[in-house]
Amino acid sequence: MQRRDGGRCQVPGCRHATFVDVHHLRLRSEGGTEELDNLLTLCAAHHRALHRGRLRIEGTPSQGLTFRHADGTLYGAPPAAGSVDLRAKAHRALTQLGYRESETKQALARLSATADLPLKDLILLALRELS
Repeated sequence: MQRRDGGRCQVPGCRHATFVDVHHLRLRSEGGTEELDNLLTLCAAHHRALHRGRLRIEGTPSQGLTFRHADGTLYGAPPAAGSVDLRAKAHRALTQLGYRESETKQALARLSATADLPLKDLILLALRELS
């Protein structure tokens, strides 16, 4: 994996090669394996952003990866004002309620970009998606 990723963070535009982590695209706690196509090199900052719900990664290294902000906009494009923070807060609330990280991300991803919604409404919509 280090050879494939060049020992650098794989988020577009990031060139960090120090303080890099191995990220499991499908989390080990949710049945993810150590196979190469499930592993990705991320810098500590992007790894933290991913687990906090501020960054989404779709796909696999062999099939191609898509990086998105929490509101669904492609990474590198400016996200809607306030939407990333709003979705990160909703992600945190839902995981603290006991929902798994991957299902929380999927539920929030199914909701259209809604920066103007109050946090409680976004959480309620996500809860409907989760049930």
